[in-house]
Amino acid sequence: MTSNISNAPVRPSISGVAYKNKSSSAARLGLSGDSDTSPLNITTTGVLVHTAVDYAYDEVFLWASNHDVSSNVLLTLEIGGDGTFSDPNKTIALEIDKQSGLTQIYPGIPHNSVSIYAKAASNNKINIFGYVDRHYRVSLSDESLGYSTGDGSD
Repeated sequence: MTSNISNAPVRPSISGVAYKNKSSSAARLGLSGDSDTSPLNITTTGVLVHTAVDYAYDEVFLWASNHDVSSNVLLTLEIGGDGTFSDPNKTIALEIDKQSGLTQIYPGIPHNSVSIYAKAASNNKINIFGYVDRHYRVSLSDESLGYSTGDGSD
């Protein structure tokens, strides 16, 4: 008996979710620098907050709190650097009020293939919480992943 490969079905007829189309092209994830979803304790030397992947766009949402009772604390974020905070063009500095609750410090800005670090002017005063909305490509040819290229062509 000879078989002809052209008679084979396009898609295997087996059950399971692996062959089903996904209804969503996005997922909500924890920060990659936060393995157990507890607050990230920010130090003076710096802490990895999140590393965005190269195959999707990660919208990063961050909140900070200052549990110090006596003083405001300067928090510095480094976006796209290596954790040394040596390039001021890649940093954002903001003061977090003493005994503050959660204050949004990063409002869902999309990133691809970059790391985000944070450091504080004082150890053990600032906590960071957050999550990532990861947007996957619907089509392999969609390099912008649904985001505008900014040149007016889309």
